[in-house]
Amino acid sequence: MAPPSMQVCFLGTSTTPVPTRNYSSLLVKIDRDAVMVDCGEGTQRQLFTPSVHADTKLTHIHTILITHLHPDHLLGLVPMMFTMMGLSAPAPRHGGPRLEIYGPLGLRAHLRTTLATCYASLSSNYVVHELLWPDQPAYPHELPPDAPPVFRYVEGDPTLPPGVRGQERILPLMPPHANELPGRNIRMDPMTCTWPDVATLAHAGNVHLSAAPITHRCPTIGYVFQEPPSASQSISPRDLAQLDSNTEALFHEQGIRNPRVLLKALLRDRTPLHLPDGTTLHPPALDRPGRKLCILGDTSDASADLVAFDDIGQATEPLRGMLHLARDVDLLVHECTYASMRPEDVALARTVSDAHAHLLTTHLLDVDEAETRAVSRGHSTPQIVGTFAGRIGAHSVALNHFSARIPAPYTATHAPLTSEAQLAQNEHYEESVQRFHVMREIERQVTRFWHEIMQRTLGKTPGESRAMAAYDGLVLDVAPRPAATS
Repeated sequence: MAPPSMQVCFLGTSTTPVPTRNYSSLLVKIDRDAVMVDCGEGTQRQLFTPSVHADTKLTHIHTILITHLHPDHLLGLVPMMFTMMGLSAPAPRHGGPRLEIYGPLGLRAHLRTTLATCYASLSSNYVVHELLWPDQPAYPHELPPDAPPVFRYVEGDPTLPPGVRGQERILPLMPPHANELPGRNIRMDPMTCTWPDVATLAHAGNVHLSAAPITHRCPTIGYVFQEPPSASQSISPRDLAQLDSNTEALFHEQGIRNPRVLLKALLRDRTPLHLPDGTTLHPPALDRPGRKLCILGDTSDASADLVAFDDIGQATEPLRGMLHLARDVDLLVHECTYASMRPEDVALARTVSDAHAHLLTTHLLDVDEAETRAVSRGHSTPQIVGTFAGRIGAHSVALNHFSARIPAPYTATHAPLTSEAQLAQNEHYEESVQRFHVMREIERQVTRFWHEIMQRTLGKTPGESRAMAAYDGLVLDVAPRPAATS
């Protein structure tokens, strides 16, 4: 049995808009349906831009995940909702919400305040589920008559980044919008420091969604998509013949004219089939492991400093947080805002040519500047990305959320860039060639750290797999895993 197609489509890959990159957003596409992760300003225009190749209608998006509440990841959400559910948009046929939104505390307040301020009327309902740290208060759905005008609390949870702890937060305490249904307050499991099995995404192949905190300048979440296992084989010819041989008895006993209508219960519902002749047909074995994706928000440490490591990089305590959830992922999407040229990188570049080394040192930062910016602003460098990818044993790695000094080339493809031949033959070609080589250098650096750390800590490597620097319009196919061999 063929599993559903699974793709990741990058709608925006920058910290700020530049001509070839938009604010952060991507789609996890499973067959025709899609889950959006982050929704920066201009995201819905990206959906309809031919060069981005999203190939997704708004009617195919039922779930949006927000990693954190910084404006470059959030401010496209209300415009997207208004297009999806404005008065001219059709209401869903079912009685449930048209859109489910997941994110950190403050997301409800943002949507209520913005929708109310904008006099927004919607044609259908939505729901917001907030993921709470263990000690964070819950933002209420309905307000009591004596409610204060503001929602005030102190970020005191010990699992929050040090720069966040102790901050007082003051949010407007707003009543729910007329189209907002009650959402869940999902509290972190303090033992694993994760939000396990947050939801089963019925619109996206029944994929299980989990989450964990990651380190940034505000409460930030990374998401893990886990596809359930599936059967690599359908019903065997022998079982099909056995079913057909019961045609007459099934008609006389149960009024079933076509016995093959029972295959739905056997294959989809996995219910054993008891036939009139006493034979029982069993569902095929779930021998194909499901695919796993890890999509991170902004971070300088996706492990959130929840696990201690020894001098060679081995964990000295049970894994928690994203290290616990994201082991053995098929694809890790990790930000790489800053990159630099170390002396050894410059020396390697000079083996190509002095001009090549000059290009890279001109476009990338020096080491101290990159590391200082990454730590102070809560972002990542190739070493940070590669270290986390190696520790979780990622099969493949895609990089996004580049600073404005790392624009994308103009491309003539939607595949990972491996050759200058994939660049658009236009007036920007020479500029695109330079950008291509800068991106390839960032990929090389991440790949080096990823492979080295993975070999050192797990005793294996991802083979010839190379990190991929994403651009707006990149589409990555996530191949099904092979069936287990007996």
